[in-house]
Amino acid sequence: GWRISGGGLFKPLKSVGSDIKIRASIWQTGLEEGVGMHDYLAGYNWAAVSAVLDGDYVPGVQPRGLPVRNLSWVKNTNYNMGVDATLLNNKLTLTADIFKIIRTGYPGKRYDVLLPAEIGYDLPNENLGKNGYYGAEGISTYTDKVGELNYVVSGNMTFSRYRDLETYKPRFSNSWNEYRNSIEDRWGGVWWGYQVVGRFQSEEEIRNHPINNDGQNNRTQLPGDLIYKDVNGDGVINDMDQRPIGYPTGWAPMMSFGGRIGLDWKGINLNIDLAGGAVQSWFQDYELRNAFHGGGNSPAYLLEDRWHRKDPYDPNSEWIPGRYPAIRNGNSGPNSRNSDFWLTNVRYLRVRNLEVGYNLPKAWIQKIKAEKIRFYINASNLISFDNVKDYQIDPEIEARAAVVYPQQRVFMVGFNMTF
Repeated sequence: GWRISGGGLFKPLKSVGSDIKIRASIWQTGLEEGVGMHDYLAGYNWAAVSAVLDGDYVPGVQPRGLPVRNLSWVKNTNYNMGVDATLLNNKLTLTADIFKIIRTGYPGKRYDVLLPAEIGYDLPNENLGKNGYYGAEGISTYTDKVGELNYVVSGNMTFSRYRDLETYKPRFSNSWNEYRNSIEDRWGGVWWGYQVVGRFQSEEEIRNHPINNDGQNNRTQLPGDLIYKDVNGDGVINDMDQRPIGYPTGWAPMMSFGGRIGLDWKGINLNIDLAGGAVQSWFQDYELRNAFHGGGNSPAYLLEDRWHRKDPYDPNSEWIPGRYPAIRNGNSGPNSRNSDFWLTNVRYLRVRNLEVGYNLPKAWIQKIKAEKIRFYINASNLISFDNVKDYQIDPEIEARAAVVYPQQRVFMVGFNMTF
């Protein structure tokens, strides 16, 4: 590290900040993922298999597999550069970092050495892969007072993305297979699917549509169904028209951020903690995409706001537009494909915690010889500002069918006494 505000050429910076430091670091740690405690020993696993012989249950043994003596822990090499600064007469503090974590020797198995099935085990793991995380993070805090009001405002942000760097002898049958399925030197957590470019407005439009949208010359299409983009221009919608459309799903968001607001005035104090995320996708699936999935029910919005006949008993009545395609019993027909219609790139900011408190004046509590008495009202998960409210789900949910118990909203009233 180098404290550049100390003097010399950077002495003029003293008027800007009392403390400015730049730093860099590199270090290495180990990760035991994929490494068993006794992988280097040959032997047998007792009672791993069993059989019935002459009416008796007989436990058996199974070979543990080939011993491996060239497998070690994954080596995590961490690279970091950052800056720390204290500015504006110590009112503002800043910390910012960029980082890279390279994981060398990630465990994997060779596929080009074949073992007979009669052997009963696979090849052991070896240190074959390499991947990494790249990102940046920062936090800033401003503290000041106006009259008798003391306040602090703080914000933080982290962005991190995973990338596969090396895999063991990647093989592909053709250029499309390589483009679609290779992870070599690519960012991870990319969702593939179809791009929706419109909706069929009438049966006549379906009959005249030049693209085979459903793989069956559009004979299963109905007004309101999704029209997919024919990316390669061959006149047929198939796997070759899929493209990256979303970010990781079910993971922590690639970007997370938060903040804090603190106020104190004549014994009354307010603290607000915020947390948010972005660059993360969520797919509507199962019950949320296919009406009556598995013989079950569907959310009200999928049934009420859909394309449907004005008279359900008259197949010649006019079509009434809706947000969602017309439903089919048991499936959504050609609309059930993974597409950006069913995908939402989630963004949210949640009031994680809010607390209002009051410290009784010391003149009031001296009579009972107390040092401090504080009353407070606290609320957790009070409100969320997000773009998934229409689906009636929690923005931090991971399940694609949303069948997960949501986070609870908790209210508390209490007091603290110090003697």
